[in-house]
Amino acid sequence: MVKANAENYEAIYFLTDEEVLDAATCYRRWWEGRKYPKTYWTIDPCYDEPLCGTGYRWW
Repeated sequence: MVKANAENYEAIYFLTDEEVLDAATCYRRWWEGRKYPKTYWTIDPCYDEPLCGTGYRWW
């Protein structure tokens, strides 16, 4: 995982241990709040994106 504005694979863009734990917490909160079956309609761009607004992303 890298910072959201990462331009390449330079080490300065990789997350620290604390940031990885923070991202894991975001995923856990997102997963615990999921409701199935998925029949919910929304215009929320972050509904299916647990890292939305965190400043982190998968490279």
